[in-house]
Amino acid sequence: MNLIVKLHHGTRFRQSDSAALALAQRYLSDYLVDGVPTFCLLAAADIVLTDNSGFIFDSIQAGKKTCLLEWSGMKKMIRNNQTLTTLDSAEQKARDYLHTAGDLESLLHVLKSEVKYHRADDEIAHYQKYYCDEFQDGLAGVRAAKVICDLAINNRQTNLYLLSLRQKLFPH
Repeated sequence: MNLIVKLHHGTRFRQSDSAALALAQRYLSDYLVDGVPTFCLLAAADIVLTDNSGFIFDSIQAGKKTCLLEWSGMKKMIRNNQTLTTLDSAEQKARDYLHTAGDLESLLHVLKSEVKYHRADDEIAHYQKYYCDEFQDGLAGVRAAKVICDLAINNRQTNLYLLSLRQKLFPH
């Protein structure tokens, strides 16, 4: 089984995460720290373990079995703004659809091959369309590149990203 464990970006550098880094280095035989493209890693993965990361969306888009890790006091930390996420963020909403593990027993259960890809396949499809790529046509990168090129070439005063966010939040 090929397992990808995606640590939070600060785990390699923050003193507060040194224990987590030491555990990863102790128990994982091979680990990468260089800039291997995400989808190359995902192509080799049978399952992805991650926490509160944008990697969740990449894993869902790649169609990988994904397990979100949790820990004692996690929700309290999130509520008290001690992490880089909020309780109503998209990555926390993913916990409603994906497998989660907060201890070794629940992690071993998820790692078993007979466990379904997601807890609710029909709902994850809706989540994927809403949060990952509305069109699901494989052209999200092309659309993003066009917008970036348009911004660079035309140098508009209008903030298209803010406009897009407003349209998503306040559709009419």
